[in-house]
Amino acid sequence: MSFGYALDRISHIFHPDVEITPLPSGITMKEVEIPMRDGQQLKANLFLPENPEKHSVVICAHPYSKDILPKKGFLMNTLPIQYRVIRMSGKVSFSEGTSWEAPDPAFWVPNGYAVINIDLRGFFRSTDAAKEKPSIISDQEAEDYYDAIQWAAVQPWSDGNVGLCGVSYLCISQYKVAVLGPPNLKAIIPWEGFSDLYKDAARPGGIKDQGFMKLWGESQADVHKEPLYEAMTTNELRNEFYISKVCNFKKITVPALVCMSYSDHGLHTQGSLRFFREISSKQKWLYTHRDGKWTRFYSEEAKALQLKFFNHFLKGKDNGMESVPKVHIEVNDTAHQFKVLEFQDPVYPVASTKWSKLFLTGNGLVAAPSDDIVKKHVLNETALFNHRFTNDTIVSGPMKLQLFVSSETLKDMNLFAFVKKYDANGTLVPFEGSLGYGLDVVTKGWQRVAVRKEYPSYTEEWDCDKPFDEIQLLSPNEIVKVTISLLPSCTLFKTGETMELGVQGKWMNPVGKLAVICDFEPTKESGYYSIHATHGDEHSFLFYGTLE
Repeated sequence: MSFGYALDRISHIFHPDVEITPLPSGITMKEVEIPMRDGQQLKANLFLPENPEKHSVVICAHPYSKDILPKKGFLMNTLPIQYRVIRMSGKVSFSEGTSWEAPDPAFWVPNGYAVINIDLRGFFRSTDAAKEKPSIISDQEAEDYYDAIQWAAVQPWSDGNVGLCGVSYLCISQYKVAVLGPPNLKAIIPWEGFSDLYKDAARPGGIKDQGFMKLWGESQADVHKEPLYEAMTTNELRNEFYISKVCNFKKITVPALVCMSYSDHGLHTQGSLRFFREISSKQKWLYTHRDGKWTRFYSEEAKALQLKFFNHFLKGKDNGMESVPKVHIEVNDTAHQFKVLEFQDPVYPVASTKWSKLFLTGNGLVAAPSDDIVKKHVLNETALFNHRFTNDTIVSGPMKLQLFVSSETLKDMNLFAFVKKYDANGTLVPFEGSLGYGLDVVTKGWQRVAVRKEYPSYTEEWDCDKPFDEIQLLSPNEIVKVTISLLPSCTLFKTGETMELGVQGKWMNPVGKLAVICDFEPTKESGYYSIHATHGDEHSFLFYGTLE
């Protein structure tokens, strides 16, 4: 980590690049009580235009407090601590009515919408609604959200059309209620959110998160006493605890504008992709980017697209939304956007993706396999394999790494894989990463060897999802196949630039510094392991897609 980067992170704590604007005149704000089917009530902030017309409604619901609002100060602005701890990739601007990761009423209300910001059952102002201990991502939460949507639809200031919008948990909370299908829910904007607690966040690849999810889980316990991180730590396999947090996305038919960030590999990227692919909505759009989540969510470009989407599906405006390309792919050659590719079919990875393999050999990543010798590595060191591009190439979509590994002494390993980019001069090219990490790699993936068991078959060749329902320890010198899913990205490699694949036994970013909040449990024991270039008729390879 460079001294300049560290200095910038420290400076950001005291002076985050956030602009707080006043709520425009003509907006009223009041707290309302929303009745639930069991007789309890949720508290919410309601923002309305002063005019007496009926308005479409934008709702968000979360456990973060509707009343923790930014305030402009003389010497230092008052902000949620997250905006200071987590670096932003660019300037963020929102009004003093905007709570954490919520839609900004200063934008939506002047555009003819009512905005409702709800404290979920058991949290902050809605604590009286908790007959039982509240639970994150629960069926109870979805039923409450359903009731809130239907309540909003029949209010005298409402035209009966409701949309949901928000980032991270404000995205995640949309999933289960969309499955229930409230009659007045007309469209959703799930903007970056994991969709499987085990696979995306708590134990991706079967490896326990000991960074952000630890902080988040413990903070939720402080609020409502659910031992969330303890449950994630105790439940080693994807059991009923985790399955209860997932829903059947195929039941979702409401129009959806889904955002998938290529930068949020440590948390939301895979979940956004899964959600977009599995929902049955006939009208769905995917918007991708490699920016900071708040920088992009509150950007003029993103807000314009969100407004166009809701204006069409909530207000019935014939504004050209139906002709907007269904998939928006941002291509990066550095930390900044290089260009945008757009596709009409609501499919990702896009149909024109060309899939290729690069095989792991003693000469690096090459196009043809070879009967190479076994490579022995120390787990706390990095095994590196390079490939130099001879033509400009856009590497796009998820990747799959297939390895054959063995060990004389280790019964289990946590393997971490990453892909880096080096320019033609051999200089490492950094990218925007998860939770504000500004020196990230192109993509990464991780896999615990003991939970390597795969499903019997896959629809897509790049897919290597796993059930995570069984422990299979290694026997001495047993050679096993381990597939590692590397998360979606879209990166231009110019002629002469190098793609480097690395494999190691620990998380790939510096830990315990200002650089990163993400951290995953390393292999518990030290030792040697071997990567075999071949095993029988199969080979170790990196499977990747390219676009023209």
